[in-house]
Amino acid sequence: MSVPQARTGARYWAFLSYSRADLRTARSLQRRLERFAVPPALQRPPRERGTRGGRRGPRVRGEPDRAAAGMLDERLRSAIDASAAMVLLASPDSARSRYVDLEVEHFLRTRGVDRLAIVAIGEGGQCHPPLPAALRELGEGPLWIDCRDQPEVGRRALVRIAAAVLGVDFDLLWGRHRRRRQRILAAWVAFVVLVAAIVGGALWKQNLAEQRRPERQVADFREWFAEEHDVEVDDPSVLIARTDDLNGDGLIDYVVQNHSPRFCGSAGCQMTVHVTKSPGDYREVLSALGDTTPRVRTAADGRAQIIITELQVEREPVYSVYSLQGDRAVLNGYEFCDGAYFEYCTPTSIEPRPDDPTPEPTRLAPDAVLRQKPDSTAPAVAPERQEVGRAKGLRVVGVLPDRQWYLVHFVANVEDNSAAFVPADGLQL
Repeated sequence: MSVPQARTGARYWAFLSYSRADLRTARSLQRRLERFAVPPALQRPPRERGTRGGRRGPRVRGEPDRAAAGMLDERLRSAIDASAAMVLLASPDSARSRYVDLEVEHFLRTRGVDRLAIVAIGEGGQCHPPLPAALRELGEGPLWIDCRDQPEVGRRALVRIAAAVLGVDFDLLWGRHRRRRQRILAAWVAFVVLVAAIVGGALWKQNLAEQRRPERQVADFREWFAEEHDVEVDDPSVLIARTDDLNGDGLIDYVVQNHSPRFCGSAGCQMTVHVTKSPGDYREVLSALGDTTPRVRTAADGRAQIIITELQVEREPVYSVYSLQGDRAVLNGYEFCDGAYFEYCTPTSIEPRPDDPTPEPTRLAPDAVLRQKPDSTAPAVAPERQEVGRAKGLRVVGVLPDRQWYLVHFVANVEDNSAAFVPADGLQL
């Protein structure tokens, strides 16, 4: 729908007539009308230089210090003639203003009453606001909008004024205005949601990065371990022996040696391995007795291996090799270095024997000798160990690949970590 201009060459949507006493309200209304979004179908193409695209703001004028002697000056007559409509701010002050009366009179004489909108401001109490003399005989002809007793012109009243200025149906413009506001509101809601998502994501990433800082991870684990095992956070008897990423998830996993009295025995103190599932969530995957510092290495398949000392043959360590499989550590076997440093030895590999939930002690043959390494010429273990093995039996824990030698653990004391090697023909399996 296009809006015909009231006069050829009209440069402005409206001329705003008011008293100097109402200057603040006039300027506020002018700004809001100039910012009013006119639907594209209702915008007029610019006709002359000096207009602002298709949206032409109303003309705003202040009452001069000296009154005109019964006539308008040429500048004001030209401004009124170049305006398609007039908006009158009706108040007691404008009703008394001779200058406002001359502006209205000139507009009515040249344009008629149809494009005149009267906006009543100030205090209420009367059926109609006081009007300039030029309007007192017109009766109900002009459109008037009552905004009295209001701090400013309301949104619905603003659209009504804009409809009068544009010369279009109010319901049409109000409907378009509401739909536009709904679209803007929806866009703002989407924008706020997007910003919230971006900010929330950034904060989440920042928090996650903070939680993944090594110092923060270790501190959080200490607090969890202290609460879980009822020990002090800074208890010197609880040592985090290693911090490694055992499963490659970027989170630190922990090897803990607990030297608290209730966690130690004749075979050593408790050593536990904990895998971090997420910051603050931990799983114990391995628990053993021993006093040596655990080692970690990478196997040929890329998995991390945890190497600890659970058994000893005459004070020489037998290394238990575990690998992580999900939420548990699985025994891969044993390695024996026979006195050489672990880092430099070529170990004797020992395959693990499946655990029996109700193992029966294995008896030695009458002439069997327990050795300090899998060699018939190797020294025998201490005589008292031989006697314990014959009297109370042994538990077979591993076998060499050639099946000629076995690694056995003495069962005299469940906390005893003593072990020995025995030839296959020396066992009564």
